[in-house]
Amino acid sequence: MFLMCTLFLKGSKYASIRLKAFSLLEIAFVLTIMGMISLYTIPTFIHARAAAKIRETDEKLEALTYALASYALIHQHLPSPAHPATPDADDKSEYLMTGVIPYRKLGIQAKDAKDGYKNWISYSVSPGLQQVARSMSAAGADAFCQISATNAALFVHNEKGQSLLRRTNDDMIAFVLISHGRNGEGSFDHKGQRRPVSHALKERNSDGNAIFIDAPLTNGFDDRVRWVTRNNLMAIYAKRPCLR
Repeated sequence: MFLMCTLFLKGSKYASIRLKAFSLLEIAFVLTIMGMISLYTIPTFIHARAAAKIRETDEKLEALTYALASYALIHQHLPSPAHPATPDADDKSEYLMTGVIPYRKLGIQAKDAKDGYKNWISYSVSPGLQQVARSMSAAGADAFCQISATNAALFVHNEKGQSLLRRTNDDMIAFVLISHGRNGEGSFDHKGQRRPVSHALKERNSDGNAIFIDAPLTNGFDDRVRWVTRNNLMAIYAKRPCLR
């Protein structure tokens, strides 16, 4: 029976069907084309993704600046930073100069206080602008603008150590916002500790003092720094310039 079936298949039209395989030369040609395509598309994709992260971070820094301006317009002082170990606690840390965004006080969500890399954005505020002194309470809506610039404590330098703001008696740096870049070096972790830093300029933005670095982006320095003076905060973002 087996012999008869075999003879039948050999004599049928299906016996002449053969599967044609690709030659090694054809496979090599296809792989070469695919490699050439990926050579251009993968770097483009990576660059586009990195640019999207930077754009998202910049948009969040801008939105936070408006939120802080609105808070200052209503309360006549800037909110104190939230403690990085308990960022969701609505405590009154009036003497904390640097921490993370107090998102509950600003009425925003925790995700809005993080950059495009999902790391906390650091927030430093001039101590003189955290609360209005009792002597200023009679000034009403202008109390925030009348705080003396001698209370300023924040400074922003370039990579050469030169100040980016000329000190005057009428204005001061209100706050500094920092996204610590793709690797998050220098940002606060979930325990409230600073992540280790491997670059000297990034170290300056996370060492706990009042001097910060705003410099061009390099392979080692990728911090996005947003700072604004008290007068520009009111004039540009709060739409209510300080009267002099």
